[in-house]
Amino acid sequence: MIRTKILISFILFSIISGCGFHTPHKNESINATIKGHTESMIAKKIVKRLNKNIPPSLIIEIAGETMRQDVISYDNSGKESGYRLNYLAPVKVYNKDSVLIFEDVLSAKSIINKIGSYQADKLQINETYEILSDNLVRKFIRHLNRLNES
Repeated sequence: MIRTKILISFILFSIISGCGFHTPHKNESINATIKGHTESMIAKKIVKRLNKNIPPSLIIEIAGETMRQDVISYDNSGKESGYRLNYLAPVKVYNKDSVLIFEDVLSAKSIINKIGSYQADKLQINETYEILSDNLVRKFIRHLNRLNES
């Protein structure tokens, strides 16, 4: 009976870890002070990924965020039917001595088609911006890890 439970647990663990599933976790080695637009969507997501149990070793300055929606296609009647969504966030990273070590405009974009109803389109646009900002934060945290290693 115990062997069966252990075998089932091992198989389940192997399947879950083999498919690329990983539980979200905080970054173990990085903590930073956030300056600038601390109430922006990207700033809030970065703060969630930092380890507050260690002293801050970096200063992250977020100069703002821009969410731009450009029309890229029209239907036969001349109404908008597709959008390109751009999410931009200029960031600067300083070490604890206030020396600039990284500066970039984090950017991501996506193309979506208009659904039809105003509320559905608005929800789709907001969800897409959430996904874009999540992707940017993951990319940014990976970059911070590389900076922290060197």
